[in-house]
Amino acid sequence: MKTFLINLDRNKDRLDVADRQLADLGISYELFPAVSGRDLTAEERSRHVARFHARMARLDKLSPGEVGCTLSHMFIFKKMIDESIPVALIFEDDLELSDKFPYALKKVESELEVDAPQVYLFTGRQDENVRDIANPDFRIVAVASALRADAYVITLPAAKAIWSANYPVVTMNDWWGRWRKRGLIELYRVLPTSSTQRQMQF
Repeated sequence: MKTFLINLDRNKDRLDVADRQLADLGISYELFPAVSGRDLTAEERSRHVARFHARMARLDKLSPGEVGCTLSHMFIFKKMIDESIPVALIFEDDLELSDKFPYALKKVESELEVDAPQVYLFTGRQDENVRDIANPDFRIVAVASALRADAYVITLPAAKAIWSANYPVVTMNDWWGRWRKRGLIELYRVLPTSSTQRQMQF
């Protein structure tokens, strides 16, 4: 499965931590350059953010960091579209992975349908983490809403649907419940949680 790790060039320490985790789990990846929302020019922000539509949706509250984070994921979706990548595993560089993560990923691989607009989230609260569970029985459940995007699998049809609905950007890409409610994606969580998020800063 094509795998991307999002990292801002100046955040080398975060890259080192993420790289060690993924190497320990035997996961290879393509490094994907994050967008720094704070470094966007006014012209770039105007081109990439649909401020009028955001205001109409009462969502015109995105911080520069949220804009950068959203664009980082959206540009991966665009790469999937341009290169016909059928499914991708996407990580943010501030993730904390369970050592059981490969088993959770295998569960997703056994059930996903690449021709359907599916998103599978590995994320959750820290107290749900399975790091200390010897033999977790991973299961997949359909959910109505969720937030966060530190580790997830997305199919090409889902990437196309979110790109079409949210570029130029109206809101955060990981407002998953919004896309599900509009019938754009099928949304699932992999339980127990096998990824948590340390900190978000673009």
